[in-house]
Formats: sequence, C-alpha cells, structure tokens
Amino acid sequence: MILRHSRGLLIAALALLAVEGLATAGRLLAIPGDPKNSLLLGLSLSRLLMLAAALGVALAALGLVVALARSARLAVQVERLVDRRAGLLAGMLAALAVGCWLGLALLRADLERNLSAYTRLQPVLLLGFLAGAQGLALLPLWKFGLRRASTGRAGRAGLAAFAALGLLFALMALTGFGVTPDLYAWGPPGVPLLAWQVALVALLGCGVYLLGGWARPGSAAPRGLDLALCVALWALAAGLWLSQPLSPSFFNPPLRAPNFEYYPYSDAGYYDYIAQGLVSGNGYLNGRGVTRPLYILFLGLLHLLGGDDYAALVRLQTLALALLPAALYLLGKAFHSRAAGLMLGGLAILRELNSYAATPLTEVSHAKLLLADLPATLAMVLLVLACARWLQEPRRRWMPLVVGGAAGLMALLRAQSLLVMPFVFLLALFVYRGQFRRLVEAGLLALLGLALALGPWVARNAMNGNGFSIDQAGNQVVIFAQRYSDQVQRWPPRAEGESEAAYSRRLMALAREFAIQHPGYVAGFIGAHFLNNLADAAAVLPVQISFDDARDNWTLDSLFWKGMLPALPEESVRLLFLNVTLIALGIGACRARWGAAGLLPLAVLVGYSLSNAIARNSGWRYILPVDWVGYFYAVTGMLALLAWVLALLGRTGVEPGRQPVESSAAGRFPWRRALLVGLAFLLAGSMVPLAEYLFPRRYPVMEKAALAEMLLASPGVRNSGVDLEALRGFLQSDGTVLLRGQALYPRFYHSGQGELGNGWPGYAMREGSRLSFLLLQPAGPRQAILWLDKAPKAFPNAAETLVAGCASPEGYVQVLLAVLPGSKERVYWHGMQGPYSCPLP
Repeated sequence: MILRHSRGLLIAALALLAVEGLATAGRLLAIPGDPKNSLLLGLSLSRLLMLAAALGVALAALGLVVALARSARLAVQVERLVDRRAGLLAGMLAALAVGCWLGLALLRADLERNLSAYTRLQPVLLLGFLAGAQGLALLPLWKFGLRRASTGRAGRAGLAAFAALGLLFALMALTGFGVTPDLYAWGPPGVPLLAWQVALVALLGCGVYLLGGWARPGSAAPRGLDLALCVALWALAAGLWLSQPLSPSFFNPPLRAPNFEYYPYSDAGYYDYIAQGLVSGNGYLNGRGVTRPLYILFLGLLHLLGGDDYAALVRLQTLALALLPAALYLLGKAFHSRAAGLMLGGLAILRELNSYAATPLTEVSHAKLLLADLPATLAMVLLVLACARWLQEPRRRWMPLVVGGAAGLMALLRAQSLLVMPFVFLLALFVYRGQFRRLVEAGLLALLGLALALGPWVARNAMNGNGFSIDQAGNQVVIFAQRYSDQVQRWPPRAEGESEAAYSRRLMALAREFAIQHPGYVAGFIGAHFLNNLADAAAVLPVQISFDDARDNWTLDSLFWKGMLPALPEESVRLLFLNVTLIALGIGACRARWGAAGLLPLAVLVGYSLSNAIARNSGWRYILPVDWVGYFYAVTGMLALLAWVLALLGRTGVEPGRQPVESSAAGRFPWRRALLVGLAFLLAGSMVPLAEYLFPRRYPVMEKAALAEMLLASPGVRNSGVDLEALRGFLQSDGTVLLRGQALYPRFYHSGQGELGNGWPGYAMREGSRLSFLLLQPAGPRQAILWLDKAPKAFPNAAETLVAGCASPEGYVQVLLAVLPGSKERVYWHGMQGPYSCPLP
C-alpha cells in the first residue's frame, strides 16, 4: 500500500523543527548577557539576530503545521515542488548540515581562543545541522512514497541481538563488571577506526550496492571479478601500508649507536632470534619447546629471502599480510555480498593505517612489527572462511577435514584458538538437525584433520622431552600458574634437576588446586576479561567524534580510546549505542539469511574471547585476531538497513533472501578428495618440525680449548693491546665463558639507559655505558654486555662473533673480548689491564 500525500509525516517533522527552534531560543536567552554590547534586554545585536532567526524558524514551522493540518491541497503543492526540485533541495539541505557541522568543528578546534564565539554560535549551528539532517532523511520518503515492508526474520533476530547486547552493556555500565580492570593483563581497546573512515567506506559501499547489481547478495558477476577485486585490495593494502615509515615502539626500540638500525625486542625479538637460529641450523632452541612455531618458521623463510635487514624483513611480511583485506572480502561475500566484502577490506586497510599512526603514542601490533598477532588474524579469517564453506554447504562432506586441518595450523600460531572449535560445532548441531550420523562423521573428520596438522609437532615435542604439548611448555605454563595464584607477581621457581615436562605438570597442578579452592575469584576474573574482550570488539568502531581536537577526526593524535570504556562521555555513549545497533542488525541479517551458520563469526569471537579470558588476558593485541567481528557485523548491518529502507521506498530485489542449507549429501563419500586434503595438511604440519633438519649448522659445537686457540691466533687480538699471557690464563680458568655464534641486535647505551621490560637482562636499564647484543650460538641464545666508555664506530648485526667473558648471576655474559673474524676482522675489548679474572669490574 502506497501512502502518498502523507501530511502526517511532514507535520511531525515540522513540529519537531519548531520544538528545536524554541529550544534554541531558550538556550540563547540563558547565555549570560554582555553589558558592554547590550542593545535590548541585555542582548547584543548579534544575539538578537540569532534569537530572531531561531524564533523565525520555530514560528514558520508552526505556521506550516497549522496550514497543512487545514489544507490537503497545500500538501499536494509541496509534493509537486519536491518532485521538480528534489536535487536542488537535497543539495541545499546537505550544504546546510555539513556547513554547520564544519563550523562547530572549526570553533572547537581552538576552543580556548574561540570560547566566546562558540558559546553564542553553538545553539544556532546545532539547529542548522539538525534541520539539514532531518530534511535529508525526510526528502526520499516524501518523494518516493512510503511503502509497507516487513523485516521478517532479520528484524526479529536483530531485535533479539540488540536486546541481548544492550542488556549486556547496560549491566557492565551499572555494575562495572567487565569494565573495572583486573590485576593482570587487562588491555585497553585496540586501535579504533575513525568516524570519517567508517562514513567514507559506508558511502562507497552503499553506492556500489545501489549501482552495481553484481555487488548485491546472490548476484552473478563477470568471470574473474572476485579474483580481480581480491588482487586490487591486496595491491591497495600493500601500497598504502608499505608507504608508511617505520616508527620506534616497544617491540622495535628507537635507533641507537653503533649501527642506528631497528632491531626487534621482547616478544618480537624472541620470535626473530629463534627464526634466525632455525635457518642457522640450531633448530627451534635446539629441540626445546617454543611458542608460535608456525610464525617462527614463516620468519625463517623471510630471513632466507630478505637476509638480516629489519626493513627488508618487514617489507616482505607486509606484502604477505596485505592478503588480510582480500580474505575479509571473501568472507563478506560469503555471508552477504560483494559490497560487504569491499567494505570489510577497506576498513581493514584503514585500521592498519591507524595502527601505524598510533605507534608513537602507545603499544601496538601491526604488519611492520615481528609479532604473531596480525598473522593470527589472517589465519583466523581463513579458518572462519573454511568453516563458512562447510556450514553453508554441508553437502561437501570433505570440508570438515579442511576445517580441522586449518584449526590445527591455527593452533601453531595461537594454541588457545582451539577453544573456538567447540563453539563452531555447537552451531553445527543446528545445521545438522536430524542428521546425527552426518554430524558424527563431520566431527571425526575434523578431529582427523586436526591430528594430521598438529600431530608432527606434538610428536616432535614428546620425543624431545617436552611432553605432548603444542605450545612452549615451560614459560607459558609458568605465566598461567602465576596468574592462577594470589601472588601474580611471583614466578614459581623450578626445582633443581626438574625436567621441563615435570615442571609444567607441577605448575598446572598448582593452578588447578587454586581454581578449586577459589572458584568465585577465578570465575570473576575470567568473566571480567571475557566481557572486556566483547566490549573491545564493539569499540573498534568509532567511539568519538572529536570537537576538542579536530586532528583526532582525521588521524590519531591522542590516546582518546584508551581507558574510555569505564567512563564514556555522552557523545561516545551515543556512538557506542549506534555501534551496538549496527552490530545487532548485522547479526540479525546473517542469522535470517544463513540460519545458525550466520552466527559463525559471533561464535568465533565468543570462543576466542573465552580462551583469552581463561588465560587471564583481554583487550589490545590479545583480541586482535577476532576483533574484526565487530565491524564485520556492523557492515552487514549497514547494508541490511539500506536494503530495508529501499524496500520501504518501493525498490525490489535488494533484500538478501533466505539461503537454504542442505545438510544431507547423496552418493558415496569423496574418499579421493579427502585423501588429498589430508595429505596436504599432513605435509603442511610436518614442515614445521622438519625444518629443523633442512638447514646445516652454521656454527658447529666446538670445545672450549679449540675456541681459546682460535681467539689467541686472531691477528686482531694480537694487535689490540690485550695482554696475551693474561688472556691465555683467563681463557684456561674454570669460570670463563667462551662462545661462538652470531651477534644480533647490537645497541649501545649510556649510563642509566636501557629498555623497559624484565625479560632481557642484557638490555635492561643499568648504570655504566655498554654495548649489548644477543649471541646466537649452538647451545642457545645468550645475552652479552661489553662495558665501553663510548660507542664503537660499527658492530655489524648478525656477524660471526667470538666472545670471551664471565657468566653474570643475572643471566647475561660479561664480555672481556669480542672478535668478529673475517676479511675485515674487528676486535672489541673491555679495556681493563691484566690479570683478567671473573667477575669483571
């Protein structure tokens, strides 16, 4: 039914404008008067003019309300005017809204100087903005007519999602649970998208959705279009990301003498030096357990291609991780449309740019840092894409094998990601309703794929005495036990002679005992971290439109998003409400179209958030692999809202239809395809441990006496001024440390300088000028300090190095002499006079 000449709609809009005009007049009268410029009733000429304008708008709107209520003919005349001048009216209204908003932004950009003008102009500019925005909203409804349309299943599902999310966030706001920080690993929200970025992507995406039939749900497209769009997104992401300069951060500290190069540090350094040790023939820490082995192997391959230069390394990594927008495109297309995929890819590109911009402000994780978070994000999107292919078309009976294998490889990047799979199979219960045998078959295939991908690495750890573990048994379990205690700052000590596997078992027993004795406390911090993760996924969308500092509207110049959830300002509450509304609409749209399979990204977010919460982590880079789920559902919510509006206006064929999911499959099981898939995942999983045997040892194990003779025979040592007899005696003493390997990450520190963190004692802040480096040698990495008064002119990174020194109680080597052999032999020594003995002064 078409409701043309709807006077009620126009009367309601004009009545609202009249109320706003009167409210504006009241606000102008409430501003304290200026006696010096008073013209009438204590008001200046400018205030009188603004008051007259506000009252004029209110009276004109009221007059039109009365006229329209009395005359239907007037409504017809207004409608004809709109039909003839719709474009002109739209342009005028848009100019009014945008001009008033820009006026407010410019005044607030320098509020200290413009405070007086802002106080007086703000009510009138706000009225102009509201009038323009409301007119733009009313214009298409009046021009095209209002049609009745039912949102059906999508509306009901969206309403249910909105009620659940709204109740959840309301309880968090009222109780502080999930908002008040926990004692341990409570991260702030990740770097957010900005309002203009979301608005731009929404405008472009909705335009593509309207103009391009190929961009809508279920539409056909020219052959090769999807591949072309993926390549275009990858190229755009790679070009924009590579154009951003390297910036110092906690994980690649500022440039320092002697080389003034970036080197990785902390977690990034851990992954990198193990990767360098792998390609040097030392394996993964000589057979010990390591964390994130798949990422370490990836870095090792990058070192084979790019050498030891950090800039070359991050360029190669950026080219690989630029596949993320393309993967999100495929995911958006699978669940909604090509328009949704393009919007998701665009938001991923812009958010990464925001992470680069935020690097000088706070700790971040992005493609130019040697961290596993963004690779894990790409892997998680690919895993969700595999799960979507399976749950949307379960007749592909071999797909659960792909899902299990992908989950196994994902676990080699993030072990806790395995907790996602029970939530995926919870959705499968609904997809396979009434098909119990098929569900059991799918479960067994997924377990087989998981075993094929993970089995080789687990077997490697078991054979090396690390237990049947996926992750690093020692340190990871220590951190877990530390968090499951009432003394989170205490590291449980390792008993003398206790193996790593036995140590891990003992610590896990302590953690279980603590959880049994304090169930309320443990449930409390798990629940708080879980809710913090969910809130952070919503906070990735814009939570601020800044008028205090206009720069925050276009780039990141302040940490406005950190710590804002505990006490959101009013404007941020409104934006968060909008975010939650769009996310709920997206959940409803996906649920209506795909059934239980439409909830797959939500299930993955819940499962991964819970896995982090159990480990007592939340926020920041801990949730990065899945926080894209927030803007995934927001994008589908935007397009669902657009489709509903178009349907109300009479446009047909724009709403995504319900997709039937067939859970049965006729015919024989595809054994050949399943065999090929299984072999592929077995090969991929085997490459991680087999890499330990692919590279010859660059620095074989040598006896101490042989190293001493090599050092004493060095021409550079003989010409350096070192007391050779005193050095010979020093090298033969029991307390001396003699090492040979690669010297990585040389940094010179003046007294009192150093890096933050407590995991690298060789780089910690301490008194005394020194050169610090990490020696990668057959027995494992050792940090070293050479005390020097001033920085050397050069100390090449990753050069072969012979070190003679003493073991420090803090775990590093006190270097007496460091020799870099080769055609241009370099010698660095302590400078002390003989005799030499440990400890060094």
